[in-house]
Formats: sequence, structure tokens, C-alpha cells
Amino acid sequence: MGFRFGDFTVFFDFSFFAMLGVFLSLEHSGQNIGHIFFALLIHELGHLAATFIVHIPMDRMCFSCFGIELVRKQGFSSAGWKQEAFVYLAGPMMNLCCASGFLCLPGKFETAAAVHLVLGLFQLLPVGALDGGCLADVVLGRFLEPGKAEFLGMVLSIAALIPLAIAGWMLMRGEQRNFTLLLCCAFLMLSIWKK
Repeated sequence: MGFRFGDFTVFFDFSFFAMLGVFLSLEHSGQNIGHIFFALLIHELGHLAATFIVHIPMDRMCFSCFGIELVRKQGFSSAGWKQEAFVYLAGPMMNLCCASGFLCLPGKFETAAAVHLVLGLFQLLPVGALDGGCLADVVLGRFLEPGKAEFLGMVLSIAALIPLAIAGWMLMRGEQRNFTLLLCCAFLMLSIWKK
């Protein structure tokens, strides 16, 4: 399913809606859905704005359960590693800037600030399809030969996932039996395998 904005197409894969359904079923209170949606929208708009700033012409944006992928127009040469790094950093940086802004506002904006902060920091983890993982691939690919860069990227991903999985296991065994972080770690392992 998709729609067009001039030459730009936005496409939604079925897996995106499946993951959204799972996520909404886990959010029982419904109070944070607006904050989460706004944080995700700001995040992706940050990536999209960065592609325009560094003049990377985009053909489409694909939403799937593995994240959002910006696809370049065919026939255009790839951007330099600094431009790609900027695009990957733009989404998390937008969230971290929003978190700072919400904390400076008077009133009750702690929840919005926390959602932006968690999303920004989480996306910076050097794991698989997360922005930090893509950023690590770009930087490592610039300075190392492909085989070594891929191996070191995998090591970084596993090193970041081990403490997360341990924390997820501890949360699942706690009083509230929260398995969300452990499920997220399993999903990230799947994204590494898919990569």
C-alpha cells in the first residue's frame, strides 16, 4: 500500500501494520500513543530533511517492521560517507533536541521528553538496522575493508545486545513480568540476521 507526493512515493509493507498492531496491543493505557507517534514522526522527518540538506535525491520511503528505509533515485551516484552518516544521525538528533526542548518548557512535558530521549538513545545503539548500526556500517566501511567492517559491525551489534538482553531477562522475571525489552532484543537479532 502506498501513495505519491509528486515524484516521491511512501510505501507501507504489511509487516509494518503487523508490528504496529503488536505494539498497540502492548500499550494498555493508551496515554503514550500520541507521544510515541509524534516522536517517530519527528525522527523520520529528521532523516528526510537531512537527505534534502545533503542533496541525496530520494525515490521512496518504505515502512516495514524492520524500520523505515529511504530509497535513492536510480541513476544517481551514492553519497559520500559523511553525508550518509549525517542522514543516519539526523533522526536521533532530532529526538534528543526535542527531549531537551520539552524539558525546558514549563508544565508537564516529562513524558514527551522521556519518549524522545529513549527513542533517540535507542536508535543510536550500534545494532543491526537501527540508525546507530547503519552509522557504524558506514563509518567502518569507510576505514576498513568490507570483510573486516562487516565482522566488526556484527561484534558491535552483539556487544550492545548482550546487556540489553540481560536487562530484558531481569525485567521479565521481575514482579510486573515485562517482556517488552526481551522481545525487542529478539527482534533486533532478527534484523541483524536479515541484514
